[in-house]
Amino acid sequence: MTIFGAVITFTLIWMIVLFTILPIGIKNQVETSNWVKGTDPGAPVESNIKKKLIVTTLISAILFLIVFIIDFFNLIILRDLF
Repeated sequence: MTIFGAVITFTLIWMIVLFTILPIGIKNQVETSNWVKGTDPGAPVESNIKKKLIVTTLISAILFLIVFIIDFFNLIILRDLF
């Protein structure tokens, strides 16, 4: 895997994990009865985005390490599958 390929692979894994983690733990204004007039009732009260970005990076690093090891040691050769 080249450096460019590694960066692209990590970025793709990071984005997929981010969009998977974003909706976890979100409560809207209706659920918390903290409704601010003039806003959408479905708007989140607190998103905890900093915590989610850190968790996303950690999970992505672990998943990337697994993909890198599989590629480095040729455990799965995709060209042989086709």
